Amino acid sequence: MQKFIREMYENNNPEFRVLVLMHRMSQINRGEISRTRFDLSISQLELLKFIGANSGCHIQDVAEGLNLTPPTVSVSIRRLEEEGWVERRSDPNDGRATCLYLTDKSAQALQHTVNHQMKMAQSLLGELNQKEQNQLLALLEKAIIGMENHTNERDSLE
Repeated sequence: MQKFIREMYENNNPEFRVLVLMHRMSQINRGEISRTRFDLSISQLELLKFIGANSGCHIQDVAEGLNLTPPTVSVSIRRLEEEGWVERRSDPNDGRATCLYLTDKSAQALQHTVNHQMKMAQSLLGELNQKEQNQLLALLEKAIIGMENHTNERDSLE
């Protein structure tokens, strides 16, 4: 395995370089927001972001939107509810179902998180001029669209 990794570095393999760069980015201020101020994991923050963007959604909606199983989401929502991050209310259209909403506490946490992420993005782009920023963003978008198309094609074959 060590030989394989050494060869990847030595051959300047572009795929491996992407992995290294992504890892380096993930290490910058890793989890600073969730652990120090709000005691939330990254996955919990993603759940809160989804609920915030889809206020009044159901557990099934969250599961489908984040590509998780309903039982996984249900357990996470229960914990978030116990800690005051999420509120369940009866669905006005279906008395058997419940809708999910952010609490004031979680709305503040998300606002702080988004502000922090914007600062991180500014830091990433800050060393680039406008032309370089546009080029980087266009290339990232093109690459991500390619990944999404590849994933959709693979999923349709299964």
